[in-house]
Amino acid sequence: MPGLDLLDVAISLVFLYLLISLIATTLIELVENFLNKRSAFLLEGMKEMLGSDGQGLVAQVYNHPMIFSLFRGEFKDGGSNLPSYIPSRKFATALLDIVVQRTDGVGTAPLGIQKIRESVDQLPDGQLKSALTAILNKAGDDVDQVRAELAAWYDDSMQRVSGWYQRHTRMVALVVGFLVAASLNADTVGISANLSRDRAMREAFVAVAQGYAQRPAPATANADQDFSAFLDEVQKKTPSAGVPLGWNEMNPLPTGIWAILSKLAGLFLTAAATTLGASFWFDLLKKLINVRSTVKPEPVPAATPATTGQ
Repeated sequence: MPGLDLLDVAISLVFLYLLISLIATTLIELVENFLNKRSAFLLEGMKEMLGSDGQGLVAQVYNHPMIFSLFRGEFKDGGSNLPSYIPSRKFATALLDIVVQRTDGVGTAPLGIQKIRESVDQLPDGQLKSALTAILNKAGDDVDQVRAELAAWYDDSMQRVSGWYQRHTRMVALVVGFLVAASLNADTVGISANLSRDRAMREAFVAVAQGYAQRPAPATANADQDFSAFLDEVQKKTPSAGVPLGWNEMNPLPTGIWAILSKLAGLFLTAAATTLGASFWFDLLKKLINVRSTVKPEPVPAATPATTGQ
């Protein structure tokens, strides 16, 4: 049944992408923890937002008691100890205190709207003064509304920072995914060709995928064990054909320009697939398994016994 064969190839590839995504996710987390880019992007966003370098107003914000309590050690531009997240309400309180230059402690005395306006008027012309002036004009004489507008301004600015970080993580995921795919020889083009030709291999892939789809959710903790178990199970079911993964005599390095280009394209497709994440592939796998369960192969008609003439 060509339609069912095509569905089995799709299920097999989706399951493979799921397992590789789980392995890649673990490695991506290690890379991100080492690079600590989230806190670096937050700092850069703060600089752009306030129109200040890491030694001016930004340093005052980070050293404010409301923010300083969010990280260990002292503030240093580019330091690895900086927070990866600052609540908007804490930022609003800290910035108001700094602008008004209160010396009576944090939040221990009433803060009037007139004092805020006078302090903003005394700021040098620039990005910060323009933003605060617009916020004051919008908030009117309500100090709580001023804080709310400051928090909203901060949240809007952090949306752009989130975009920076998402682009960074996608690039990291693509690089890590390619390295994992290359180490496993997980070539989408080559594997698809093998699955299309080998029914036993398709059935082995699908059988393991069906068992995995019964789980409540994918887990990165046992990703390497799950992948090894998958390889062992497929190898048992297809001992003559072998598994189209890994670098060995059955899966050698490509020779010739077209073979090399095909291999690189296949590895890149696998890497691109892993950037969608394990949750995406797990959900898709369950949907495809459900579709397969509703597809019934057409029954083969029983042979009619030949009648002999009288």
